[in-house]
Amino acid sequence: MAMFLFWILSGGKIAIYNKEGIFLNEIKSPPLMFFVQPLPGGNYLGVETIYGVLVKEWGFVLNFYDSEFRKVKELDSIVYMNPLIEKKVEATPHSIICQVSGDRIYSAYPERGYEFLVYNITGELIKRINRSLKKSTDLKSYKKEIDRDIGDLSRFGVTLIYPKVVLPFYSFFTDENGYLFVMTFQPGDREGEYLYEIISADGERVNTVSPGSFFSNSVILAKVFNQQLYLVKEKESGEKELIVYGKY
Repeated sequence: MAMFLFWILSGGKIAIYNKEGIFLNEIKSPPLMFFVQPLPGGNYLGVETIYGVLVKEWGFVLNFYDSEFRKVKELDSIVYMNPLIEKKVEATPHSIICQVSGDRIYSAYPERGYEFLVYNITGELIKRINRSLKKSTDLKSYKKEIDRDIGDLSRFGVTLIYPKVVLPFYSFFTDENGYLFVMTFQPGDREGEYLYEIISADGERVNTVSPGSFFSNSVILAKVFNQQLYLVKEKESGEKELIVYGKY
C-alpha cells in the first residue's frame, strides 16, 4: 500500500495517510527534522538540522530510523562554521540531497565533489558513484542560483565567499530505475536552462538533456514515472506550471 507523509511542524509529529488520503497513524518525530522519507519495511530516512545563534557549527545529518523513529545509524553529514558568528560563509548550497529509488538510497552534496553515496534499503553503503568534470571559472550562472538560496544572509552582515571554480552540480533527482538526473551549472540550450547529466545506476553517463531550471532551495521539483519526466517550473511571476516530457 503506497503511503505519503504530511509534516506537522507545530506539533513535531508525522501523520501517515494512504494513497486515497485516509489517515492511518500519527507518530512523534525527532526534533529539528528537515526531511522525512518512508522506506519499504516501515523504516525511515530523515535529515536532522544543526543550527542556532550560538552553535559553533551548522549542518545537516542524514539518519536511518526504525519504524518507531529511533535513530539506527548516521548515513551522511555536512557541517560548516556558523555564519552568524564568523560573519562569513562559503557561497555553496550547504545541504544534503537525498533520494530513494527502488531498493537504493542516494546521498550527495556539491561541496564533496561529483560523488554520490549509494546505500541499500537497510542503510548499508554498497558503492560510490564518482565522475570527473572539467572545472569552470565562469561564476555568472552559479552566483545567480546561490544568491537566490543564501543571499539573505547579507542582511545579517554575513559576507558570501565564492569559490574560485564552479561546484560540480547543484542538485539531482532519481527515477524508478536508479538513474540520476544531475543538474550542473553548465548553461543549457536556452537562456535560463541548465544541462542535466543522466547517470545510470552503474555510474555511466548515458545522456545530457536541457529540460530547464526546475528547483527550489537545492530541491529539483521533478518526478519520473513510466518513462515520462514531470517537472514543475516557477515563472518570474511566481506562478508554477507542470511540464511533461514523453522521453528522457
